Amino acid sequence: MAMTVLALLWLLLPSQDGRTSLVDATVWVLAGAEGRGTGWVCNRERRWIVTNYHVVGDANEIDLIFPEFRDGKLVTDRESYVRDFNRLRRRFRLIRRHLTRDLASIEAQTLPDQAKSLGLAASTYPGQAVCLVGNRRDLDTLWNFNRGKVRQSFHSKEGIPWRTDRLAKGCRLLAIDSLVHEGDSGGPVVNDRHEVVGVVSAVLFQAQQITAAIELDELRAFLEEPLNKTPPEKREPTPYEKALRSVILVESQSSRHRATGIIVNAQRKIAVTTLSAVGSNDRVLSMFPRWDKQIVLPDIAAYVRQPRVSAVVMAKDSRRNLALVQLGSISTDATSVDLVDQPARTGESLHAIGNPNGIEALWLYSAVHVRQTGKVVLSSKKEDGSAEVLILQSPAAGNDSGGPIVNTRGELVAIASGKEGPESQVAYALGLAEIQAFLREHRWVIEPKVAESYVRRMERFRRVHWWNEAANEAKEAIRIDPKHAATWQLLPELTLQSGNKSEALALAKKALEILPPRLQSGPLMTLARIRLLESNSSAAGEHIQSILLLDPKCAPAFVLRAALHRLAVRVDLAMKDADEAIWLAPNAAEGFAERSLIHVARKDYDRALDDVNRAIELDPYNPALWESRAALQLVRGEKGKSSDDKKAAEELRKANQIR
Repeated sequence: MAMTVLALLWLLLPSQDGRTSLVDATVWVLAGAEGRGTGWVCNRERRWIVTNYHVVGDANEIDLIFPEFRDGKLVTDRESYVRDFNRLRRRFRLIRRHLTRDLASIEAQTLPDQAKSLGLAASTYPGQAVCLVGNRRDLDTLWNFNRGKVRQSFHSKEGIPWRTDRLAKGCRLLAIDSLVHEGDSGGPVVNDRHEVVGVVSAVLFQAQQITAAIELDELRAFLEEPLNKTPPEKREPTPYEKALRSVILVESQSSRHRATGIIVNAQRKIAVTTLSAVGSNDRVLSMFPRWDKQIVLPDIAAYVRQPRVSAVVMAKDSRRNLALVQLGSISTDATSVDLVDQPARTGESLHAIGNPNGIEALWLYSAVHVRQTGKVVLSSKKEDGSAEVLILQSPAAGNDSGGPIVNTRGELVAIASGKEGPESQVAYALGLAEIQAFLREHRWVIEPKVAESYVRRMERFRRVHWWNEAANEAKEAIRIDPKHAATWQLLPELTLQSGNKSEALALAKKALEILPPRLQSGPLMTLARIRLLESNSSAAGEHIQSILLLDPKCAPAFVLRAALHRLAVRVDLAMKDADEAIWLAPNAAEGFAERSLIHVARKDYDRALDDVNRAIELDPYNPALWESRAALQLVRGEKGKSSDDKKAAEELRKANQIR
């Protein structure tokens, strides 16, 4: 508390090295009957004052009131200024106003002797400490100070609604975590050297009431000052900058909300996010920050056309609200996050990075503080139990979760859960011990060492049609255990699906040598598929017969025999085998997919569509199914739906071809 008071006193008073007092540079702006706001002196020699366009609006009468001092003390009582309004107000000349920048400049006829001007900063950055001064209408005082930090700068495509117009449309804005109110508009946002980095403009209510300020370069352009082209001053990297290269954006098909993730092993391309972020999906999309000369690009527009990286959900933990994902590829700029050695303490100041929804920017910084530690239920199911958390003083998350909470060294202390308290500015983050335990429990994902770990990874990749990755994991399992039966049953098929027919043929023959007869259905199935691809129906039929002798209830064998019958125009026999396959394996997509083709052969397109819809529900990552449905919809005259499914199939094929 003492440090806070000292900091505010430092801002109020001139410093010994000549820096101006912030309050001496500010004015109260009264425009017409309604316009009330703040302004500041940007050029004492020219008597120029800057405020917002929406403060002065189209008013014909604008008055300026400067702070008054009595016995060396600042008068803050609003009523005192109202009583002495006629004595204190000063005349002006409106020089210029700019709707799209929400700025206006005023030339005062005279300035009080104590009035100082504020210079412009060279640059600003996320995490920078700033101070604001304003004259909010709901308080009985003027020249009210507030502190905060820059969360991000961004280009606002939509702007800010005002009357029938939109302010700052196409303008660069600063997002600041300091709350403002009507009357603060037009006030300066300054750094610790009293240099202006922005001008308070509005509150972004759709973005969890983030304060928006007109950004530095927009202010320079408005004042017709040359843009600063000198490189930013050298300084120590901020916690935000230290941690950002470990952060990713996470998107899922089941939600329009964006979320955040953290790279925990860059070498193996492993990241952690929340279960809320991935939902019920087995695969999600991810994206890395883009950089320009070591500065992150924050604008959403810069990422619209950026290809997303597919990621497989490897593990889920509902109690901790965590998920582990395997990225298909990783940016060359990406690094692994370091975990802190000791948990955070009550009262400790920390730093967060996230992607809250409702704002046209990514990679937002937040200053957070540990209010307490405790246990909270993070799962949607109370029976899952509680998890150890940090209770944080934090800006609203905007449906974001999964972002890192780091210390001043950029080390991971906690993970934002997305769960917020009943009151504003309270959030819960999963604690260090829970994160460490989660990573230990899923060491098989991050650092597989035994054959079974590689097999588990193989199964995850197989489920989402990452055939190359699945085959590679199977080979690693066999390298550790050359006679691992479960892997030999699947490796030939995985290799065939990855597009290497000759290798698949050789592996199938080798598997038949290694496996006992009762376990040979897998490689025999691969041989049957290869012969069917070669139009050798006779050989394919022999292999299918061998499989059914080994396992009379092998559903995939019935599916393949149904395909043989269909190709030979034995439609009734094909339907019988397809029905049998579905009876044996009602949750397998391939039986429904084959029966759909049989319905097409019978020109029963309605039933064909029903079956292919069910197949897609069961195997949504199979592009061939989407292509089949596209063809059916085209036959039915549904061109729009057909086009959408073709596009989905193309996107799946690209995503399945892992870099």
